[in-house]
Amino acid sequence: MNLFNQEKYNLQKFDIDNYIFADHSMKEKLIKLGKTKLSGIDSLLFMSTEGNGGTFLMCSSLRLLTLNKMDYIMITGDYYSQIANMAVDEFIEICAPYSYIVFDNLEFGCSRPKQNKWLNNVFTLLRKEGKKTLSTITVMDTKDFFTPPFIKESRHEVFYSLSQPSIYPEIVKMILGHLEIPATEEVIKNLSSNITCSVRELEGICVCYAADKILEMNSLKSKTSL
Repeated sequence: MNLFNQEKYNLQKFDIDNYIFADHSMKEKLIKLGKTKLSGIDSLLFMSTEGNGGTFLMCSSLRLLTLNKMDYIMITGDYYSQIANMAVDEFIEICAPYSYIVFDNLEFGCSRPKQNKWLNNVFTLLRKEGKKTLSTITVMDTKDFFTPPFIKESRHEVFYSLSQPSIYPEIVKMILGHLEIPATEEVIKNLSSNITCSVRELEGICVCYAADKILEMNSLKSKTSL
C-alpha cells in the first residue's frame, strides 16, 4: 500500500495568489517564509474548519518552497492508522532524501493514543534531522482547534484558514460562473446568506441551485420543441 501521497496533489494548481481566505499580510508572511525556506522555523501548522481551504493553504505554501516532487513527501489522513505500525527509525530513513515532510489532516493521527505517540516520536526525530514539517488540522468548529504538543515544542507558526461571510457573494459568483449559470444580484445575496461557517456547504447549495436551473431550462426547451 502506498502510504505516501506526494502524487495526490499537483502543486502547480496551488497558487497563494488564488487563495481567497487570506489577507495581504498573511500572504506576505508566507511568501517571505517561502523565500527563506522556513529559516528559523521547524513546523508550519494550518488550521481550518471543514471546507475552508486548509489543504489549499498548505499546498500553496509548499509550492512557495518547492515544485520538485523529490523535495517533499506527504502523508494523508487515510493512512495514519497503518503508518503508525511502522518503526519510527524506518520512517525517518524513508524521509531522509526529503526536505519537507507533509502531514495532511493531522487530527486523524492525533485521535488515537498509539498514533499520537508515534507522531510525537517522529516529529522529535525529524527536528533533530533538520527536516521541515507542514501540517493541517481540520475540525468542525473553531472551538475544537488544537496545537499538538509535539508541534508546540518546536519553532513553529500557526496559520488559520477561515472564510468570512463578507466574501461569500464573490464565491457564489465564482461557482455559478464556472457552472455557466446566470444569476441576479438578489439570487447571489440569497444563496450567500444561507451559510455561516463552511464554503463546502456554500458550494453544495450553489450546485443544487445550478442543477435546478438546468432542469428548468431543459424543461422549457422540451416544451418549446413540441
